[in-house]
Amino acid sequence: MLNLFIIILLSFLSLIIGILLSKIRLNVLKQFFLILTVIIVIIGLSAYELIALYFNSFNELIFYPTSFLTILLITFYLVANSRIILNKHFVASAVTTLTVISLFIAQAYPTVQYSIGQVVNPIPSTEPIFQYYAEELALDNSSFPSPNVVLNPRLDNYTAMSYLYMTKFLNYLHEFNDSSKEILIFLDNGNVNYAKELYSISTSLYSNLSSSYNILLYYLRLLAPYSPSSPFIRTEKIATAYYTNMAGEMSEINSIMGLIDKLPNTSNIPVSIIVNQRELPINSSVSIKGVLKPEILSGKINGTVLVKYLNFTELIPVKQGEFAFNLTVSQYVSHVNVLVGYLGNFHYLPNFTTFTFYTTSMKTVLNASSYPDFVFPGENLTIVGNVNGGERILKVNFSNFTKEYNVSNNFTISFPLPSNITNGTHYVIVTVLPNGNFSPAKTKVYFSVRLYHANLSAITSSTWLIPFPQRVVGYLSYQGIPLNNTRIFVFVGNQRYSSITHGGYFEVEIKPKLTTIYGEQVIYVESDPSGIYYRQVIELHTVEYNTIFPIFVASIFTSFLIYLSLTKKTKKDKKFKLLEMKME
Repeated sequence: MLNLFIIILLSFLSLIIGILLSKIRLNVLKQFFLILTVIIVIIGLSAYELIALYFNSFNELIFYPTSFLTILLITFYLVANSRIILNKHFVASAVTTLTVISLFIAQAYPTVQYSIGQVVNPIPSTEPIFQYYAEELALDNSSFPSPNVVLNPRLDNYTAMSYLYMTKFLNYLHEFNDSSKEILIFLDNGNVNYAKELYSISTSLYSNLSSSYNILLYYLRLLAPYSPSSPFIRTEKIATAYYTNMAGEMSEINSIMGLIDKLPNTSNIPVSIIVNQRELPINSSVSIKGVLKPEILSGKINGTVLVKYLNFTELIPVKQGEFAFNLTVSQYVSHVNVLVGYLGNFHYLPNFTTFTFYTTSMKTVLNASSYPDFVFPGENLTIVGNVNGGERILKVNFSNFTKEYNVSNNFTISFPLPSNITNGTHYVIVTVLPNGNFSPAKTKVYFSVRLYHANLSAITSSTWLIPFPQRVVGYLSYQGIPLNNTRIFVFVGNQRYSSITHGGYFEVEIKPKLTTIYGEQVIYVESDPSGIYYRQVIELHTVEYNTIFPIFVASIFTSFLIYLSLTKKTKKDKKFKLLEMKME
């Protein structure tokens, strides 16, 4: 308002001074004043337009004096040449010329309206990529398509490389797993030479597997800062579990093949291993008996067998082709894989056979659901359900936070949710630990998070006079309570401004686009979603009027008319002098 008052005051003063100066009868003084004013106006307007075009800034020291002198010059000329200006042909020509120039420049510098989607540049999120990778890893799928997520050129390159080494890792994983199993099959059939050849291939595959795993983790960790930690940790955990299992298989094969290399070249009779398979009770010891039987000829084999199961390794003596060992399962497992290996001697070839023993476990039935099915951030999620098997330990996990509960039969528990949880559908993982003969069980409980709706209001003037800045003020609250320290964004065209609420209030000053002539401008005001509140967006409208352009056009037009008038008067004076000389 102060800037507008200054413009009106200067315009009024320049009009008065222009009228008074036009009454001066000294032509020399008038001409001097006109020439000096025209020069100052042209220099001032040129400097102002250069600053506006190249720096998009408003310089008051140039604008106010230039505007004053421009209006003064126009007023002086209009009063001094009122006869010409009141001519209807002149008025029609002037109006037509100004209209055409205004339309041309208005097309050259239009006012453009942008939607929020064209100006907001949100932080890229790699969370969908990790969720996608974790699902495909859990399925052990090596032929899945690349993730359809567009981020930015640098992160897109990291995504492409992570996908490349993810597929390589899974392919090498499958190939190595198959080759390690075939080694034991060849040994079981007495094909030691084939087993040695395949062992060499398996060693190369494991080397490629290790290299792919390390490079995969490198690119996953480059993408991790742009995602919540939970999806990344889950992806890394699954990949590491696969690699750890293969590392264990490689260690086992190395041990077996090390023993095979010590066999004498005279071994040529294949051997079969037979054991009595039975169910294994939990927390009990069972005696397992076995027999070594030559495939060719008859005879009783003596020596030792290697027995490996769970975390135990034993060397069991073989007498007259028979051996026995005790197998104890101290905690719940659904089955136990037992590797029995005969090392061979001068006559008999080695044999390594894996036997699977199932336990006498009972299935746990777990049912769980949330009540109600939605919750607000920072509140407790109520989970109701039931489980069989008497007293059980139940774990609830969400985003790397786990809490334990002691439950039995029907249960109702409360699980705390973080205050920074986002709106949408989420789930917690509910796990029941094994108990005695009862197996573990796991289920997902889905729930929806609803945020609070804050109240955002903002106002701005319905008119925007360029080159002056435009102010946007507003208030953010929830149920009448002001929200402090919340960031507010204001979008105007391709510009973004921000402010922080203090006592709920905020204020933003928008710089004008000085090349705009006239048009409606849409202003978007957005509250940054923080904590437990939804993002709020409101739309303001204002009409832009450029006060510089009419002055600029009028000053050029007036300067041109003054030049024509002075030129015409000079020619007239010369003509009169020539006529006087002829009369003498």
